[in-house]
Amino acid sequence: MPIFKKRTEEEKQARREEQSEKDRQILLKNRSEALESKVFPTINDEKIVEVIRNLDKDLSLVHGGFRTSTHVRGFPFELESILKIEHLLKDTEILLGFVFGDDFRTDRNGNSHMQLLVITNSRIMFIREGKTKVKSISYSELDSVAFKSVKGILLSMAEGELTFYIDSKIHKFIGQRVKSIEKAHQVINETKVIFMANPANFEKTNTSTPVAIVQDEKSVTEQLNELKQLLYSRTITQEQYDTMKAKITGK
Repeated sequence: MPIFKKRTEEEKQARREEQSEKDRQILLKNRSEALESKVFPTINDEKIVEVIRNLDKDLSLVHGGFRTSTHVRGFPFELESILKIEHLLKDTEILLGFVFGDDFRTDRNGNSHMQLLVITNSRIMFIREGKTKVKSISYSELDSVAFKSVKGILLSMAEGELTFYIDSKIHKFIGQRVKSIEKAHQVINETKVIFMANPANFEKTNTSTPVAIVQDEKSVTEQLNELKQLLYSRTITQEQYDTMKAKITGK
C-alpha cells in the first residue's frame, strides 16, 4: 500500500483554487494597507478617496511591490499613478476602476513598462511608468476591445491580455491578475454600450465662430485651463485648440 495517495484532478484543482484565494486575500490586504497609508493621506478630494475605497477590489488591486530577478516592480509606481487620478478626472467623470499591467509587447526595443489602466464612465486612460503624458481614449474612439488568457513570461503563469482597437491602431495591455483583467474587459464593454447610447455625449456645438477666451488680465495658465475645458466639452475642435494655444503661448 503506497504511503502517499496520488491526488485526483479534482483534488489538484481544489488545491489550486485554495491557493489562488489565499493569494487574493494577501493582495486585498496589501491594497487596503497601501491605499490607507500611502495614497489617501495625499489626496485632497475626500469624494475620490471614498470612491477608490469602495471600488470593486478585484478591479483595483494594489500589489504593494513584488520582486523580479532584477528589481522590485509595482511599487511605488502603482501608488504614484493612483495619485494622478485626482488631477485627471473631470467634474462629470465617475471612476469605475483601475488595473495594473504592462505594454511590453508593443515596445520595439523589447522593454517592459508598467501601466495603470484607468476606467471611467466616459473614457479609458493609460498612465505609463516614467511618463508625464497620459494616453486618453473616449469610448466613441474605441472600436472594440478583446480579452484572452495568455501564457505569462514570469514563472510561466497565466496572464490576461487586452487588445484595444482604436481607429485601426492596436494597443495591448497585459496584467498578471487574469480575473482582474477579464473584469476590466467586462466593465469597459458595458460602459461603452451605455456611453454610446446616450445622445448627450454626441451633442455638437456651433464652433464656426471663434470663442473669445483671451483676456489681457488673465494669466497664461488661466487661459490655457479655460481652453482645455472648451476642448473637453467639445465646444472647440482639436485644431482650433492647437491654434488658440499657439496664440496664447506665442509658440
